[in-house]
Amino acid sequence: MGKQKKVEVRTVREVLQRDLEDPEFRVEWERTALARAVALAVLRYRNNHQLSQRDLAHKLDWKQPAVARLESGEVNPALETLLDRMEVQPADAPETSSALTPKQ
Repeated sequence: MGKQKKVEVRTVREVLQRDLEDPEFRVEWERTALARAVALAVLRYRNNHQLSQRDLAHKLDWKQPAVARLESGEVNPALETLLDRMEVQPADAPETSSALTPKQ
C-alpha cells in the first residue's frame, strides 16, 4: 500500500474568507446577501412551524417551486412579492421567531 495523502481540512468560514478575497466572488456574494437572508428566514419559519415547502406555498397562495427558489438563496426576491405575502418582524424580535412570516 502507498502512502496516504494528508488532506487539509478547512472550516466553511476559512473557505469563505479565502473566496471573498476574489473581487468577482465578493461582488456576487454581496449582490445575493438579501437572497441568503430571505432563504434563512423562510427555512427557519418552515422548521419552527414544521411545514413542508408545499404547506408553506399553500399558506402563501404560491406554488411550491416559488418557495424552493426563495430557499435556494440564489435569487433576490422582489420586495413587492415579500411585502405582499409576508410580514416583516422587528430586528429585535426573539431569536426563535422568523424575520419573515406569512400574512394571516
